[in-house]
Amino acid sequence: WWNLQIGTSLGGGTFLGLCRGLTGIESFDEIKASYKSGDNTSVDLLVGDIYGGDYAAMGLSADVIASSFGKMHAGTDYKPADVTRSLLRMVSNNIAQLAYLNALVHKVHYVMFTGYFVRNNEPMWHTISYGFDFWSHGSVIGPMFVSVDGFLGAMGAFVHQFETPTSQMVEAPNTLNADGPME
Repeated sequence: WWNLQIGTSLGGGTFLGLCRGLTGIESFDEIKASYKSGDNTSVDLLVGDIYGGDYAAMGLSADVIASSFGKMHAGTDYKPADVTRSLLRMVSNNIAQLAYLNALVHKVHYVMFTGYFVRNNEPMWHTISYGFDFWSHGSVIGPMFVSVDGFLGAMGAFVHQFETPTSQMVEAPNTLNADGPME
């Protein structure tokens, strides 16, 4: 009923590591508060920055990101919150594109996003949803965000045991006896 189709090393760990390295902000809660107040347009190069407005021939509006961090080489003024917002957009846009393209290849209509990075992360949901809409031109492929996902791995393992032939199952060693743990 579900199938893992792809994975990528670009995700929450990448986002958190880059945020810490570029801004010095340590906790994920502080980073979330930071990117909610950030303005990525102070560090990202937009289509409008290049063409002076929309690039109608390609169907790109002026506010589409042409290059993540593309303005930083020019010495623009920015705050740590702007960097965290740009990183959120960069990682989320790339995840959205990978997921959308794989949904096309595997002919699925929905892609489920789970995990700590996604959980209750509305700015990320917005960016991924925008990416799906942008790439699909409003087709039936769409993202789904699971806000309570703590048991999905356990549920998957439970369901998988019924789908795995008995000959491939590995029995866990008995580590307890009546007197406590075996040595």
